Parts: sequence; C-alpha cells; structure tokens
Amino acid sequence: MKTILTVLVLLWSTVAASAQVVLAPTAVYMSDNQRSATFLVVNNTTEEKDVALRLQFGYPVSDSNGNVTMMYTDTAVAQRFSCTDWIQVFPRKFRLAPGARQIVRLTARTPQTAAEGMYWSRLITTSSVAAEEDTTDQVGARINFSVHQVVPVTYKKGSPSIDLTATGLRLVQSDNNRTVPALDLAVQGNGPFIGTITVTLERDGADAITRSIPVSVYFSTVKRLSDVLPE
Repeated sequence: MKTILTVLVLLWSTVAASAQVVLAPTAVYMSDNQRSATFLVVNNTTEEKDVALRLQFGYPVSDSNGNVTMMYTDTAVAQRFSCTDWIQVFPRKFRLAPGARQIVRLTARTPQTAAEGMYWSRLITTSSVAAEEDTTDQVGARINFSVHQVVPVTYKKGSPSIDLTATGLRLVQSDNNRTVPALDLAVQGNGPFIGTITVTLERDGADAITRSIPVSVYFSTVKRLSDVLPE
C-alpha cells in the first residue's frame, strides 16, 4: 500500500503575483444606486487552479509605530458596519484551467433597517493547486498550496457623514530602520475614510515636498510617510 504524506501551505497576500491568480478590480464599491458588481479572476499560471471565494468582516489596524495588521474578530464593530450578510457571491467555487478567466457577480440586498453610512467586508479568494511527487514505490508526497488574496468590499447607503482629522505628527521607525514622520489620523462619522490626502513636508535648508498619498482610516491609524521622503 502506498503512503501519501500531505503538507498544506497557506499563504496570505493582498496583491497579485506570478504564482497566483490575478484579481480585478483591487477594490469593490457598491451603493444604493449600484447594488451589483462584477469581479474577474484570471489564471495566468501554467497550472490548473481550484478557486473558492468567501466574505469575511475585517478592517486594518495599526500600532503606535504604523505597522498594520488585519482585525477579523471584532464582533461589536461587525454588528454596526458589516455588509457580509447582505452580499451574494456567485459562483463561490470553480476550477480554472491555465489561461482561463471567470467573472464573479456580487449582488447586495440591503436591509430596510440599515442606517445611512458606509459598510464593508473583505472578499477572500483562495486559490490552490496540488502537486504529487513519488519518493519511493511505497511513499509519495503531496503538497497543497493555498493562496489567500484579500480585496475590500465597500457599500455606501444614503449620504454618509465622514470627517478625517490629523491629530498629531511625530517620528517613528520604518521597516528598514529609517526614522520617518508619521501622522496620527482619526475619523468621525458613520463610516471609514478611504481616499487620498495631500501632505507637505518642510525641512530646514531643503525644498518643501508635497505628495498625495492613499489612506484607509476606519477608526484611527498611524500613517507612516516613508513614501514622501526621498531616499
């Protein structure tokens, strides 16, 4: 009897890479005026992929140094802001041959009791491929690779009132141990701020630097300004 040893490898990603399926768009926006959306999954690899999609509520949070992680366990916030249960995804599971593509449709059924505001979820696309390699006549090895790619889904109901404020500017350590400025940002209202801000940095003896940078502030965050500074 041949023995199969199976190893499951899970990889999380928010961007497409050569070994993954490609997703478009990178963010899904829906509203009372646009209750449906389409989402494209493309297999640009040379291997057949099994693809599964699901929705899960979550949002990014940062520590005092601007390091960002995802929060998926805040049930109290989910009760107020989650649209996960509103949205239908079809198809949820399919197989993609190399070079093939699949259109996924999202449709929203907004509860009549939902208040005005911004609601959100995360569309998690899991693509996997199994490879088997025989080591002897009696023992084989199979490695299952599963890659999770996350795309934000946002639903706007009515006319949300959202106010973004900068509450402070300070210096923090970046990932490559540079000392960089960082903004303390906070949002008030009935939803997150997802957009761009314009930042101007002035240094003694140097020209001012002005950049527009994307930010996603769900409640409060520390936004490092590493991209604004020259190397």
